[in-house]
Amino acid sequence: MTEQQLEPAPPWTLPAATGWKAGVISTVLALAANLAALAVATVAGAKMVVQPAGATEAMTVGAWLAIVTTVVPLALGTVLLVLLRARGPKGWRMLASVGLAIGILTVVMPLTTTASAGTKTALAFMHVATGLIWYLVVRRAAAQEPPA
Repeated sequence: MTEQQLEPAPPWTLPAATGWKAGVISTVLALAANLAALAVATVAGAKMVVQPAGATEAMTVGAWLAIVTTVVPLALGTVLLVLLRARGPKGWRMLASVGLAIGILTVVMPLTTTASAGTKTALAFMHVATGLIWYLVVRRAAAQEPPA
């Protein structure tokens, strides 16, 4: 009796359209969450003025900065999704986790600035919300069924 060695099946390629869709959905949701957080913080009295460690001047965090700092990283993540689609769902799950980790680890940035507590809280929320939204949307996209 001979024993056959089975090689693992290669992962199936996820559709590029699914990657683009996940990227757009996560960007729209994160943008909505971040702009809502900015609005709530502003209405609550947060000045939304920060001075990063080592910077000589303070800067105001407004809608434009929130939009750019949300859209650019998620656009890069979306491109990576499309490029990694040949790695199958496992690659996308890994990328989802990386995005969540980045969102959580970058919370240090607003917390180490010179700013009011309300401003720091709003900015920290934005970092975590963006990472969490990315994670949830990409994991859901990676969970789709393989083609028959």
